[in-house]
Amino acid sequence: MNKLITLCVIAFTGITFVSAQKIEFKNIKDATVDYETIEKGSEGLFKVVIKNDGKEPLIIKNVSSSCGCTVPDWTKEPIKPRKTGFINVKYNTSRVGAINKMLTVTSNDVDTPSQIIKVKGTVVEENSKTTETGAKVKENKKEKKGKKEKKSGKKEKKEKESPINDKL
Repeated sequence: MNKLITLCVIAFTGITFVSAQKIEFKNIKDATVDYETIEKGSEGLFKVVIKNDGKEPLIIKNVSSSCGCTVPDWTKEPIKPRKTGFINVKYNTSRVGAINKMLTVTSNDVDTPSQIIKVKGTVVEENSKTTETGAKVKENKKEKKGKKEKKSGKKEKKEKESPINDKL
């Protein structure tokens, strides 16, 4: 009789784990929100889409930030199986420099009830444009300055080659 009860408990527990809720972050890689390069004073809002890949409702119990400059808001209602919810991440872009923060997501996910989302990027001065690689335009100005120096070097050569200079 004891063996039968033990077997029933093990079977029931196994069914519970198979049908449990499972959190999946859909639109971010490696659980990282990457602002890349963002201008100072801009909105700083990023929406993380959460999908419940389980068979039970997923409940996001809490999302906490490593500092006050990153403010999360999230779906408070249970997320039904195969449906999506969200975590809105708002970063205060009033300071120029690197972004390196963390969010802790606490849910009823059986496998990982607590997960970390990294928040990274760089805040640059307003109206500071960047290239596709994220390099600031100031670096490109150095290239333009080098081109001007080359042009001025060509003018000097032309002056040396002119017949007027040969006669003097």
